[in-house]
Amino acid sequence: MYRRSLNFNDINKWLEEEDIVIGDCEDKPFTRFDPRVNRLYPVTNGVVNSVLATEEEKDGYRKFYVHGAANCIDLCKSMSRGEISGCFIEMNMCSGGCIKGPAAGDESISRFKVKLDMEETIERAPAEEDRMARVWEKVAFDKLFEDHSPREPLPTEDQIREILKITNKTKPEDELNCGACGYPTCREKAIAVFQHKAEVSMCIPFMHEKAESMSNLVMETSPNIVLIVGEDMRILEYSAVGEKYFGKTRSEALQMYLYELIDPVDFQWVFDTHQNIHGKRVNYPEYKLSTLQNIVYIERENAVLATFIDITREEEQAREEYEKKLETIDLAQKIIHKQMMVAQEIAGLLGETTAETKTTLTKLCHSLLEDGSEGGYAGGGEEREIPGVHLGSGAVPLKGVMTPRDTPEETGSKGYVHIGSAQPSGVKKAGYVRLNSGDLKKPGGNGGK
Repeated sequence: MYRRSLNFNDINKWLEEEDIVIGDCEDKPFTRFDPRVNRLYPVTNGVVNSVLATEEEKDGYRKFYVHGAANCIDLCKSMSRGEISGCFIEMNMCSGGCIKGPAAGDESISRFKVKLDMEETIERAPAEEDRMARVWEKVAFDKLFEDHSPREPLPTEDQIREILKITNKTKPEDELNCGACGYPTCREKAIAVFQHKAEVSMCIPFMHEKAESMSNLVMETSPNIVLIVGEDMRILEYSAVGEKYFGKTRSEALQMYLYELIDPVDFQWVFDTHQNIHGKRVNYPEYKLSTLQNIVYIERENAVLATFIDITREEEQAREEYEKKLETIDLAQKIIHKQMMVAQEIAGLLGETTAETKTTLTKLCHSLLEDGSEGGYAGGGEEREIPGVHLGSGAVPLKGVMTPRDTPEETGSKGYVHIGSAQPSGVKKAGYVRLNSGDLKKPGGNGGK
C-alpha cells in the first residue's frame, strides 16, 4: 500500500525548492533493466502493444483498447449485457491515456507529440524473460474484488416522475438526457436528487429556461392568471396559477395557441388597435370561471400582456344577493296585494253595515214618529218664533221628553226636546232647549221655529 503519492506538479515544485534543473544534471542509465516495449503503457494502445510483442502464439483473445470516461462506461454496460466476451481490453479513464501524467498542468507540451515521440523511440521488443521472471515472482496477479457499494434507497416510479415534473419534464420527449448535470440520463439525475446526491438546480436546460422566463417572479407567485401572447396568438408566457383554472401546465400552454384555450377576440382587438382594455368582465362557463380582465399592448415586444383576476366567488355572491332582493320584492308585492284584498273586504263589510244601520235607524225614527202622532201636540195652532232656535231638517218635536222635575202637571206641558242644531242667545253649546206646549205645532203643520 502506498502511503504517499506524487504527481508531476508536486515533483516540479520539489525540484524548484531544491534548486534542481533537470537539464543541467548528468545523464545516467537506470539501474534496473530496460523494460523496452513495456514503456509504452502510458499512451493509448501501449498495453496492447506490450502483450502483442511478448505473445509467442495466439491465445484466442481479441485485443482492443478504449479511453475516456464515457467510452469506458459504455463498454462496461455492453459487457454487462453480454455483448462482449473473450477479449483482452485496455481501458484508460483518461482520454489519451496517462500521457503527461496526472495533474500535469504544462499546456506547452502536446500529448499528441509525446505519443508520437514515444512510439518512434521505444523499441517494440519484449523485455528479457529471465529478468522479468524475477520481477513476476514478487508480483501478485490475482485480485479479490468485493462489493462495497453503498446501499442507497431507490425511489418509486411515481417519485421519479414527481422529481422530473419539478424541472418541467412531464413527457418522455422532455427528457433531453444531455448529461450537462453530470448524469447520463434525466432519470438517473432524478434518482440522485432523491438520494440527496444532486440538486434540482443542476439541470442546466431547466435553469436556462427559468432564467430566460419573462418576469419569472410574477409568473410564479402571482395569484392572478398572467398571459403574454404574440402577434400570431401563440402563448409566449403563462403563469403557474393558470393550471388551477385551465388545467394546462406551463410547458403544455407554451406549445399552444390562445384560441385553443380561450376566445382570443379581445386580444386580437388590442393587437389591431393598440388600445388597452381595463376592467372588463368576461365569463368562461366551460371552466366555471368569471374574470376581471386587463389587456395591454407592449409595443417593444409586439406582444399583448393580460391579467385575469378571479371574481367567480364575488359574482356568485352578487347573484345570490340579487336573487334574494327579487324574492323580497315578490314577497312584498304579495303582502301588498293581500292587504288590498283585506281592505276591500273590510270596506265592503263596512258599506253593508252602514247601509243596514241607516235602514235600521230610519225604521226606528218612523216608529218613534208613529208613537208621537198617536199622543198629539200640547200646543196651539199658531206659529211662534223661538229666537236663536232652528229645527233641523226632518226634526219633529216629540212628546214626553222631559226632565224628571218638570212633569206636565208642574209645567203645563213644558219639556225638553232635541230639535237639531240650536244655539239660543247666551248659550255657547248646542243641546236641549226648554219649550212649552205653545212652542210646538201640531203634526202636519209648517214646522216650528
